[in-house]
Amino acid sequence: MKTTRLYRMVWEYREGWNVNTSDGGPESVQFSYVEGVVSDGVTGRLRGVNHSRRRNDGAYLPDAHGVIEGTDGAIIFNYRGIGSSHVNRKTRRATKLMLAAEHHTEAPAYSSLNNGPMLGVGEGRLTADNRLIVVVDVMAVDWRELTGFETARPELPGTVEIGERTFPPELLS
Repeated sequence: MKTTRLYRMVWEYREGWNVNTSDGGPESVQFSYVEGVVSDGVTGRLRGVNHSRRRNDGAYLPDAHGVIEGTDGAIIFNYRGIGSSHVNRKTRRATKLMLAAEHHTEAPAYSSLNNGPMLGVGEGRLTADNRLIVVVDVMAVDWRELTGFETARPELPGTVEIGERTFPPELLS
């Protein structure tokens, strides 16, 4: 798999709300207003909201929507993914992030962003004054034809049981 970095985004949480959704556990939902900048390929201002969720196992599920006001036009974005806590040598606490990034734009300079999902890799960090920022590199993933196997239908292992019903293989093919 080959990736090409398209831009770096850095956003800061400006306002946010958190609601615990389980008794005694860390499960919660958040709604936050974010602002930031993008650079290195796309340059502009970023504004949006993140309606994220924290699962009981500690995983963080961002769901961010917003706009990048680029120097050559606007880009609507949607970032969804998963994050997990880890220790960063410099900041001592951070969240690893993996995102699927989707873009929509009419701006000719950014039209390649419309071509499909992109990959975002980064982390959430605390600044020296204890503010949470998110830093993500957004990349295009180059599609490659899959090789090294024959195209054939998978063979079922035999009779399949679903609940109290039994299905012979010929019924499922």
